[in-house]
Amino acid sequence: MQLIESHSADETSAQFAARLDSPDVQPIRVVGTCSQELRAAANEAGIHIADDPVSAEGRIELLHYLREQAISRTTHRCGNVL
Repeated sequence: MQLIESHSADETSAQFAARLDSPDVQPIRVVGTCSQELRAAANEAGIHIADDPVSAEGRIELLHYLREQAISRTTHRCGNVL
C-alpha cells in the first residue's frame, strides 16, 4: 500500500473527494476535521475514514491499517488434509 498525502493548503475537500474513485485509495487517515462532503464521497466509494484523535501508541494506531486474514484447513478424521 502506497502512502498518498493530501494537504488542505494544496487541494480542497471537493478535489480530494473527486480522487476517491481511483483504485489507489484504500483507507483514509484524517488528522483534524473531516468535511461532510468528503465523508459522503468515501462512504459512496466504500473507503474507511479514520478521523479519531491520533494515538501515540503504535499498536493502537496501526489497527486502522491492519488487514486480517483467516486461514483454515479441512482434515479427514484420520488427520489427512483433503
